[in-house]
Amino acid sequence: MKESKQYSDNLSKFWKKVNPKHTVEIPKYADPCDAMVFAVLLEKFGTAKAEKYIKKFSSNFVDWNDVRVSRDEEIIEVLGGESELNNYVATNMRNSLQAVFERNDCLELNYIIEFGKRKAFEELEKIKVLTDFVLNYIMLVCLESHSIPVNEKMAEFLKANEIVHEDSSIEDIKSFLERQIPATQNYQFFATIIELSEKGLCAVAKSKNTVKKVLKEKTVKKKSK
Repeated sequence: MKESKQYSDNLSKFWKKVNPKHTVEIPKYADPCDAMVFAVLLEKFGTAKAEKYIKKFSSNFVDWNDVRVSRDEEIIEVLGGESELNNYVATNMRNSLQAVFERNDCLELNYIIEFGKRKAFEELEKIKVLTDFVLNYIMLVCLESHSIPVNEKMAEFLKANEIVHEDSSIEDIKSFLERQIPATQNYQFFATIIELSEKGLCAVAKSKNTVKKVLKEKTVKKKSK
């Protein structure tokens, strides 16, 4: 990435300012396939909508296999109706589920956890329809790999706050972050950035207390569910 030394310093100062004092717990999934579906939604819709749609899918379908064999129109209806974005996500979801099913003759990915991180990554890469964000989300939450998924909104947020160069690709940003953020803080960093990017906060302009307030509100909401 261009001017990596300057942005490394910017990132270090930024992370020191916004890193929440409490530990952000990594979500637990019964199977990496569940993480895959959530990531498909999370990448394009953000956290709140992804969580809402997961609940709607649970209410409207028997299981993920039921979603897999459904028509795109049925999935789009759960997502709120016809739109370019909903059409994309519905197709991506069905394709991902279908690819896992064709590879394993079932909708399970638990076996990759026994492989270890390197082999698990190689196995997920063979599921060609998975986006980089979805693949890296699975690696992060299910194998606690040294991985930081980045979606478009996160990239825009980091560029707007001069934490990465404005010409950086998402892959450039991901590689840069993984070199700078310790593996033990990967999920903490990911959860913080995606939350701030969804809130639309400018971390440079906002005070430390404002950023902390946003993160605290998220924690309180989760506990009250």
